[in-house]
Amino acid sequence: MRRGCTFAVFQSQTVSRLFTTTAHANLSPNPISIRMVANLQPRLTRARDTRYNLRGYAPVVPLLQTTAQQRLKNADARGISKNWHINRANRSSRGLQRPLSQNTCFLLSGIQALLHQPRFLNWIRSHNTTQPNGTVTFPCRALNEVTTNLEAQYLVGAGRLKLTTCPACLVKDFIQNYWGNVDIAPDNTPLGWSHSHAQMVAIRQLDRQLHILTPGAAAGLQQDPVEFQDRILAACLASTDHS
Repeated sequence: MRRGCTFAVFQSQTVSRLFTTTAHANLSPNPISIRMVANLQPRLTRARDTRYNLRGYAPVVPLLQTTAQQRLKNADARGISKNWHINRANRSSRGLQRPLSQNTCFLLSGIQALLHQPRFLNWIRSHNTTQPNGTVTFPCRALNEVTTNLEAQYLVGAGRLKLTTCPACLVKDFIQNYWGNVDIAPDNTPLGWSHSHAQMVAIRQLDRQLHILTPGAAAGLQQDPVEFQDRILAACLASTDHS
């Protein structure tokens, strides 16, 4: 693994603090309240963020300092089950391949970290699920509403964000396939996904649409895993109806 990739994985694991990691356990979902989800709202990197990034913005407070807001997020996240059930014989992770001509180490390490955060997985997999009483949990919002909300929060001026699909649906489908009984070798080993795999193409296309939410980021250039995670989480939350 290249040094840059190693740093990306370390950074992603260090700063991804919204959810507690306990992968490969049995699923036992707890009710997810609207307040819980609202408090998972990520904070996109700005010029004076609390975290280092590749554009040299210095932190204002130590990286591991826990604020009152973070303590509230941690308390709410604990209300979501940290168990994750994998319905296949081999529960191993699968590899994700980087295109040789593209800078996507940040994306691959960022998505792998999220793929191993059971509380995030349990929340996103509840998107658009129908309950026994017929109600739908966290249904999709209209794309024009999603773009309007994200632009109002993170951009100056409207009409810049061009989404072609529901971010939460795309991420949920990526997760379901990653941990599902698809692309399995005869010996039950989950096969890695090449950069041309349909799921890999889809997640890269989504990030190319979302990268403008991160100040200073540019498509095709190296970025930080946490910046990718922040905008993916922001888009997933904005595209789900919590009413």
